[in-house]
Amino acid sequence: MIHINCVSEDEPSLAVMQKMLDKFTGCFSISQRTNAHGFARIRSRIKAYNNAAAFAPYFIITDLDKNECAPTLIRDWLGEPPNKNMLFRVAEREIESWLMADRKNFAKFIGVSYEKIPFRPDEIKDPKGTLISLVKKSRNKALQTDMVPKNNSASIGPYYNAQLRNFILSSWDIQTAMGNSPSLLKAYLALQKFAAEQVVGSGE
Repeated sequence: MIHINCVSEDEPSLAVMQKMLDKFTGCFSISQRTNAHGFARIRSRIKAYNNAAAFAPYFIITDLDKNECAPTLIRDWLGEPPNKNMLFRVAEREIESWLMADRKNFAKFIGVSYEKIPFRPDEIKDPKGTLISLVKKSRNKALQTDMVPKNNSASIGPYYNAQLRNFILSSWDIQTAMGNSPSLLKAYLALQKFAAEQVVGSGE
């Protein structure tokens, strides 16, 4: 059993990490979950996390947002090679891309037709904005109230993260999503390799 610390920008990202780890039945146990409430705290502490990874495994996910590419972001943030116990992945461009990659379940969740969900979510420049635009077309008015921002000062609705977390844990099919999101597939394969190296490193 690999005891791992998870760090991400928000609750939906933590739920995604949990679903990813759960795919490796009996392999991982989450020691600590850290919701950084945005990328700034992760970036400010990333070197400390990397140092801590000398003693315990860390799994960190942040959004690419408007940065050039994932390798550049990781290099700029870390400024040094990642510890062998550090798994630092970047969602392209936001975690919402990975959720929309399970097109059928996501369409059912927000109450719109399947055809309205983007085919290549990794290529969307503003996944969160796209998701909210889709929710505005939803037949589920309660979901609109929860997820759509009420005014220009807010970027998301009051229960946006809670609704997405519930969707991830109850309905999101990561296997299907990996087929539509190269970014998610790369993260999963990196986790698979990480798990194998941890087992070998422990001498099991």
